[in-house]
Amino acid sequence: MTADLVANWEKYALIVSHTVPFAELDDALRLASTPGAADKVVVTFA
Repeated sequence: MTADLVANWEKYALIVSHTVPFAELDDALRLASTPGAADKVVVTFA
């Protein structure tokens, strides 16, 4: 799966609704667990 994500990131980027920095992990988890609030939440470490 990882190789496919890297090779086809444009396709998968369409389903990501929120990108949240690791410092705001609590917010990301709250967002992801709230029905209808987000499609996919990505937590970044950079």
